[in-house]
Amino acid sequence: KADLRDLQGARELYTQALDMYRSVYGHNASNADIANTLSNLANAKKGLNDLQGAYELHSQALHMYRAVYGEHTSNISMARALNNLGLVKAELHDLQGAQELYRQALDMKRSVYGEHASNADIANSLNNLGIIRAELRDLQGARELYTQALDMYRSVYGHNASNADIANTLSNLERVERELERAEASHVENH
Repeated sequence: KADLRDLQGARELYTQALDMYRSVYGHNASNADIANTLSNLANAKKGLNDLQGAYELHSQALHMYRAVYGEHTSNISMARALNNLGLVKAELHDLQGAQELYRQALDMKRSVYGEHASNADIANSLNNLGIIRAELRDLQGARELYTQALDMYRSVYGHNASNADIANTLSNLERVERELERAEASHVENH
């Protein structure tokens, strides 16, 4: 219940902040502060399981980031907005939509940080894409993405580091490895 109250309180505070920013900058103004607040409010709504509300607010935030930074500019705020939209699409069971948004987020993060950079934000996108591939039953593709994410997280945090991102990716990779082994055993039995 404390988490629910925290999210409800956060939603109220972000709504107040959004109203205040709009009164300062103008109701129809495109501004990074407004976009950030829309994104934060969307995250609170997602936590409260208002997925449609979260999707609408994340969409507004992305639209505003594009207005502020440029439609064809690579920007980490825009990449994170794409990722957040992907998270909501995945929860709405639109796996193809989520995959496309995660791919766009990954491409933009690579553009911002460098094509071959080791970065936790990039690794997060690789892991998210792996989750979608596993859901779509592309287990080989999921394994490849999880392996890339794991290697990148280890590069960032250290090979033997105790880290939640590493643990989560190891868990995802192990689950896919088990499914691949079962599929291989089933294939062998049937032939």
